[in-house]
Amino acid sequence: MAKSLTEMTVEILTAQLSHRDMSPDEIAEVLRNTFGLLKTLKDRESRREIQGTEVESAPGLPESAYSKAAESRVHKPSAEMESERLTPQVPSMEPMDSIQQDKIICLECGQEFKQISHTHLKGHSLTPKEYRKKYSLPAKQPLTARSLSEKRKQKAKEIGLGVRLKSLREAKQRSV
Repeated sequence: MAKSLTEMTVEILTAQLSHRDMSPDEIAEVLRNTFGLLKTLKDRESRREIQGTEVESAPGLPESAYSKAAESRVHKPSAEMESERLTPQVPSMEPMDSIQQDKIICLECGQEFKQISHTHLKGHSLTPKEYRKKYSLPAKQPLTARSLSEKRKQKAKEIGLGVRLKSLREAKQRSV
C-alpha cells in the first residue's frame, strides 16, 4: 500500500531530527517545505501519467507518431518546466543569514556545507560569481562558514602571507 504524503513527510523529518537538533520553528518550516515539495512532485508525476495515456490512447495515431511524441516529451521541457527554470527562486532565508559560524547553507537547494564549492554550484548551473550576484552577496564574500574563514585567516597570519604579499607589492612598485 502506498504511503500518504503526510507519512512520507513525517519519515523524512524524523530522519533529519535523528541527525541534528532543530528548533520548533525549524521543524514547522521543514514540515511545510517537505510536504509542499512532495505534493509538487506527486502532481507532476500524475500530470505525466495523464499526458502519457493521452498519447497512447489517441485513436488512429501511427506508431512512428507515438514514438516522436514520446521523444519530444523526453527531450523538450514543457512550457511549465521552462517557466519554473526561468522564474527566480525565492530563498528561504536572507542570503547573509545563510553564512553561519559553523556552516553555510546553499540558497539553491538548502544543503549545509563548510564551503560551497564550484562543483556544487555547477550542479545548479551557476558559478560562484553568478551565485553571489543572484543573491546580492558582496563580490569578495567567501562562500564558507565563518569558522573556516577565520581558520584560514589565522593560518595566513602564521605563515606570514600578508607580510610577503606586501613586500612583493612594494618591490613591484619600485621596479615600475
